[in-house]
Amino acid sequence: MTEPINYVAAKLLRALADECDLNSGERFGGCFLIVPPDGDPKDMLLLNRAASAAMFWGNLKTTADIALAEIAEKERLGQSGFGRR
Repeated sequence: MTEPINYVAAKLLRALADECDLNSGERFGGCFLIVPPDGDPKDMLLLNRAASAAMFWGNLKTTADIALAEIAEKERLGQSGFGRR
């Protein structure tokens, strides 16, 4: 039996918070946890002395863009009838 996504998300959020605590001496570059309805969470903790707001938002946008591209590819393959199985 698989765990409900909200339980998985809560565990991931706690783990991300623990990582932030463990690295509290480092320069904080940001962190995010994305939990989409399909249950494939994405998370990132940025500890980078050169971190900037642009770097953070760029990483977030790239993560979302990759997920969108994967969804589009799955949908395209599923509709064509010639997709990989």
